Parts: sequence; structure tokens; C-alpha cells
Amino acid sequence: MAGIEARVPYTNYTNYFGYIDSSVKPDGKYKNKDAYYLYVWVPAAVDEIGVSMISPSTSAPSDSDFVHNNFNVGMKNDAGKFFDTYLALDRLNIVDSAKIKNDGEVLQNLGRDD
Repeated sequence: MAGIEARVPYTNYTNYFGYIDSSVKPDGKYKNKDAYYLYVWVPAAVDEIGVSMISPSTSAPSDSDFVHNNFNVGMKNDAGKFFDTYLALDRLNIVDSAKIKNDGEVLQNLGRDD
């Protein structure tokens, strides 16, 4: 209105707290570096998905957050450890969330950020 665009904040927001130590095996290689994947199932069309990666984490998880088993122990042992993030958001040919673990073929890259 009047040249001003207003947006409402995200109505659904979920945090994932993870920690990668030597006991966590990489899911594969990407650009010759170890790669770890997070799969997100979106069962319907969405206008926007926001993703941010913060390393090291400076906040504590709440009861509603996803927390990897290694997070609390890892942060207690080495709170200053961080990782260099590379984010690729791909749309796969999977329509059944139960089949995500079986991989899929990338139909479309929706974005990349380093």
C-alpha cells in the first residue's frame, strides 16, 4: 500500500540443534567435503521457506525444538566449535514422506548459498 510492502512474520518456526563430532558419519560428499543432510517434508504448496544456519549456537533449545543426541554433550565439551555452512535447497521427486529415507532424484534446485 502506498509503495510499502508489509509482510507478516513466519507463523510456523522450528529449530534444529545439532552437533557433528567424530562419531557422526557424513551422509556423503559435496564439493569434495563431508556433507550432512537435513530432509524437510512439505506436504503442501508453500509461498516461502526460511532457513538460517548459525554456528556456533548461542541459544539453548526449547522443549518444542528438534535436538540431536550429540548436541548437549558436544556443546558442553566444546561450545566454541563451529562449522562452515553451505546450503542447497533441492526439490526431489518424492511425494510420500515415508520414502524420503530411500533418496530421490533432484527435479529442481531452488537455491544455493555459501
